[in-house]
Amino acid sequence: MLAFFTLSYFQKQLPAETFNSPDEAANYWFAKEVQKTDLPLFFDGRNIKSQGLVGMRSTRAMGEKTVPGSFLGWPIAAGYFGKIFGADNIIYLTPILLALAFIAFWDLIYRTVRKKFIAWLITALALLAPPTLFFGSHGMFHNGAFLAFIIFGLWAAVVATEKKNLGLYFLYGLFFGGALFFRTNEIVWAGPVFFALSLTTAIIYQKKTRVEKLALANDKPKYAKRSLKSKIFLILPYLLPWLGFLLPFALIFKINYELYGAIFSFGNYVPDLATAIATQPLTLLQKLLMPFGLHPTIIREVFADYFVVMLWPLSLLLWWACLGCLLYWPRLSKIWRGAFVAYVLVFLWLIMLYGSWEFYDHPLLKLQTIGTSYVRYWWPIWILGLPFLAKVWSLWSDKEARFMPIKRAAGAWILLCSAVVFYAPWAILTAFSSQPEGLLTSLPIYAQDIAVREKIMATTAKEAVILAHTMDKVIWPSRQVIYNLPTPQTKKIVAQLLAQKIKIYELQMSYSEKLREYINDNEYAPNGYILGSALWTEHGWSLYQFELVK
Repeated sequence: MLAFFTLSYFQKQLPAETFNSPDEAANYWFAKEVQKTDLPLFFDGRNIKSQGLVGMRSTRAMGEKTVPGSFLGWPIAAGYFGKIFGADNIIYLTPILLALAFIAFWDLIYRTVRKKFIAWLITALALLAPPTLFFGSHGMFHNGAFLAFIIFGLWAAVVATEKKNLGLYFLYGLFFGGALFFRTNEIVWAGPVFFALSLTTAIIYQKKTRVEKLALANDKPKYAKRSLKSKIFLILPYLLPWLGFLLPFALIFKINYELYGAIFSFGNYVPDLATAIATQPLTLLQKLLMPFGLHPTIIREVFADYFVVMLWPLSLLLWWACLGCLLYWPRLSKIWRGAFVAYVLVFLWLIMLYGSWEFYDHPLLKLQTIGTSYVRYWWPIWILGLPFLAKVWSLWSDKEARFMPIKRAAGAWILLCSAVVFYAPWAILTAFSSQPEGLLTSLPIYAQDIAVREKIMATTAKEAVILAHTMDKVIWPSRQVIYNLPTPQTKKIVAQLLAQKIKIYELQMSYSEKLREYINDNEYAPNGYILGSALWTEHGWSLYQFELVK
């Protein structure tokens, strides 16, 4: 309950249906369409007239259809959640999933280290991690659901192994498949992790079964012969996780076909993947594994920005966990050693994968903020490293603390708890008060966005198109938008739309008169239109109307 109320607090402070990210806005509005029509799409004839120019970021125009430009899973899941519990509650699905995930996370830690105090401590660190507080509070990002289902999958795998419950073998595969339903591109690392996990759990099941059969055979020799039924049960732990894992993909392929015309087409990769596999297998493999290339300089800069500078206390916990695992290596079981190696490989892979992608989520280039995409892409690294810290603390408390004098042992635990006491205020301040995107810091920005949107709704017709730039996430779908005009061809399309009597406006931070004249002379007038004087100004934003040159 504490996790849910913590993560849902921010949503209760926000104006309705207002978002600070095109990903959030797209997921929300497509979820609303799923609630109504079962499919995440809009129809708009201006898509064809504009040759696909209109549309918000994170959407894609295909003929008259506007479809998701990213992953389908989250708007589908949120839309069906809205069907059952109401559209107003869609934004609370992420806090609900994460609250349940942290219950599973606590149980996962407890089952692996058998110390409730450490389980509570590690779960608190995970809940208070700034990425958790920030992106868990932004309910329409798909990253929270992805992380929650990964945690569910790991928990179900551990419980399935302990209890030899075949239903849980199917369930943990379903959870991993569900995670990739929300973020399909993460299959490049989650897929191999699932493969290794499914193999490990099946082998453990077989070993436990053999031991039980051997004990039974010694007690009752007539049971020594293995029946056909028992042979089938030995195969099921290999098959059931994969059956669960593949089920969500069947739904993905079905919806892909309905939206994009081919089962292997995706919002961010519309060409049919099957055709690409047949014609350009090496190029496709490179695109899947390293879609942004490998850029060591960018990796080094971004890693330093977020792991060394911005979120250093959280990263310090990871270094503590990694160093502790190396120091206690002889005392780690084979399972823990394998898990640690897998974690380190995933860590390095995600750092190289997303660290090679140079992008700017904020108008101030290279500004490090808690709301940047780097933080949400690397969120699983920070959280999934904490179980290893739990293991290190457990081993330390088993041996070193036990042989310390009572005062020294108490002092060590007090020091440990003091570190957590420092961590909590830092984490809360980072998530809620950091500039410029902290949860509380950003609330006035949402209020300004609402005022600008209401002004646009009052002064433009429903059929109007707004060249909105970064405000596209605020205006769409109440008004059709154009993000920007990057090429001469796109500027010509605007002229064609104006010739068809479609009213087009530009929403921009207020131009000076001199700058507006310069833009008209060099950008717009050569294409047959100009930008008129500002119709109004609100919170530094001005609305201008495009006019054909007579």
